Amino acid sequence: MMNSRSIKIRRALLRVLKAMPDGYLLTDELLREDIGRFVIPTPTTAELDEQISAADAVRQIVGIPTDEGTKWKIGDAGRAWLAEHP
Repeated sequence: MMNSRSIKIRRALLRVLKAMPDGYLLTDELLREDIGRFVIPTPTTAELDEQISAADAVRQIVGIPTDEGTKWKIGDAGRAWLAEHP
């Protein structure tokens, strides 16, 4: 069960990726920066790592390895989760 802080971070993570135009991927660095703008106080690295890893594990987000590092996009499960947790 996720606590309210985890839900806020997960919601921000998915909203940031959902806002990307179709076909665009967001770098890990920019994703983390954008999440920090929507969650107060700014999430720690550990909190971000936990939510990114957990969202990836259940396919809410999809990571694409590139030469510049992992780039992310929202998955169908992430869109469904957002619809249930507006």
